[in-house]
Amino acid sequence: MTCKRWSRALGSFACVAALLLAASPAAAADSLDLTASSNARAGAPPAREAEQQALGNHQKNLRVDVGGRTQFVDSKGLDPFSKNDVIGQLSLAASYVAWTHDELSLAALVGFDYGGSSANLRSDATSLNLSRFTLAPELRYHVLRLLVLTAKVGPTLTREAAEVSGGLGTPWLKTGWKFGFDATAGAAVEVWG
Repeated sequence: MTCKRWSRALGSFACVAALLLAASPAAAADSLDLTASSNARAGAPPAREAEQQALGNHQKNLRVDVGGRTQFVDSKGLDPFSKNDVIGQLSLAASYVAWTHDELSLAALVGFDYGGSSANLRSDATSLNLSRFTLAPELRYHVLRLLVLTAKVGPTLTREAAEVSGGLGTPWLKTGWKFGFDATAGAAVEVWG
């Protein structure tokens, strides 16, 4: 299967998942109301109160992420632009949880990564800048109230800008856009909230 077909397949999967997540909160709210009324008759606390006591706003929330990201690229094509096959990036993201069940939750995530590297090609200075946009579902598992394990897979759109500038002429600049996929696993610690 070619990269183009994979991107279409994963893009379709992300759209279907988003539609299912959008439809599930209404059904979940209806079932919670039924549970709350039956629990009220039995003298038990409502299901929504039990949920708030468990993980509460630590699980179902709007989250903003700021962090660092490192890519290791083992390719001779990067050698003129990097001294060590590493591209450091600033990573920004925002996400909203659409579904929760016990310690698991599923969020819709929008992300932006920016980074680059520079080196020398003989006597010419070189630089490579990358800007990546991501739209993906993110699965979260709450180990503790403030510690979350995360995993996401989603399509990306990356802008690459490569520049070679020498002392004798005008700089050569080449830019391009590429589609791709990002598969990331990590951990998050809540700092505020």
